[in-house]
Amino acid sequence: MKLVQNNEVKEIKNGFVKNSNKILGKLKKVGSFKKINIILEKLREKIYQKVYKIN
Repeated sequence: MKLVQNNEVKEIKNGFVKNSNKILGKLKKVGSFKKINIILEKLREKIYQKVYKIN
């Protein structure tokens, strides 16, 4: 696995935090913990794919 440059990682992390906050805000209204867990798991998969280039 090859790590991308630091500034790219920061951008990805910032985007990840913003997106997860938006989604959590929406889901709090719904009140479904299962949905929160599923979406957070998908977000984790996406950020790992972006941060680590899969060989």
